[in-house]
Amino acid sequence: MTSPIENFLSRLDKVKQVGRGEWVACCPAHDDKHPSMSISEKGDTFVVHCHTCKAGGTEIMESVGLTVNDFYEKIRLPTHIRAVKRKWSARQICELGSESMSMVALLLERFMTVGLKDDEIYALRLEGQKLIILFSEVTNA
Repeated sequence: MTSPIENFLSRLDKVKQVGRGEWVACCPAHDDKHPSMSISEKGDTFVVHCHTCKAGGTEIMESVGLTVNDFYEKIRLPTHIRAVKRKWSARQICELGSESMSMVALLLERFMTVGLKDDEIYALRLEGQKLIILFSEVTNA
C-alpha cells in the first residue's frame, strides 16, 4: 500500500526531490510548464503550495482527483476512542495534535474559499474531537 505522499507525488509532473521530505513539481491547478509548486512532508502529513497561482492544499488535491480523506487516512483514531482509557506519551500527544491542527487548517482554508462537503464536515468534527481528547490527556496528566 502506498503512503498518502507517494500517492500524491505519483499524480504530479516533473517531480524533483530537493531535500529531505521536500519536493518541487508542476502545479496541477493551472497550466504549469515549470515546477512552481513546493511539497514539504511534515510527519504523517504534508504541505503543498504553488508559488505562481497561489493554490493551496485543497485546490491542488482536487485537481489531481484526491480528497481530504485520502491524505489523512493514516492518522484516524477509532470513533470509540472516548470509551478507551489510554495514556499517550508527550511525544504522541504533540504528534497527533500537530497532525490534527494541520487537518483543521486545511479544512478551514477550504471552508473560507469554496465551502465544505459533507465528508469534509465529518472530518473536521472528527479532528475537533481528537483535539478535545488530546487536550483532556494533557490536563489530566
